[in-house]
Amino acid sequence: MGYRRLKAWGVSGHELPYGTYIYDSCRGQDPLYRLGMLFHFESKNIGKKLDRIKRFSRMNDRVSQHDMDFDWADESIHTSYGTKWLGKVLEARNEEATTDRLFEIKRECERLVERTVRTATAEEIEEIKQIATHIIAKAGG
Repeated sequence: MGYRRLKAWGVSGHELPYGTYIYDSCRGQDPLYRLGMLFHFESKNIGKKLDRIKRFSRMNDRVSQHDMDFDWADESIHTSYGTKWLGKVLEARNEEATTDRLFEIKRECERLVERTVRTATAEEIEEIKQIATHIIAKAGG
């Protein structure tokens, strides 16, 4: 959906950044944290989607509001899957899938991502800013 919206705003596929930092962040890590990335990113973004739904409503952008609502539901489902499958992995390791343990896994995933993001060079950061500015301009922002 997001891709279709970007295309409708005139953004072509070759203009989109395809970052790998999520994968880079968990490369070589315990599979628990590799799976934990799904739980971490999906649960992290749920609240942002609700705010965006409200913003699109105020802008009378019903298509984006609908897409964001769908995305919110999708992330809710993925968070549920992450919780379920992390619980199964922990169970197989004779650990309890307590709320504290799940948040410990999320915190470690966040730490891994932060570590990877800190490796970005000034040139990479500038390139990302330029890409974002270009896409926002095409979208009419």
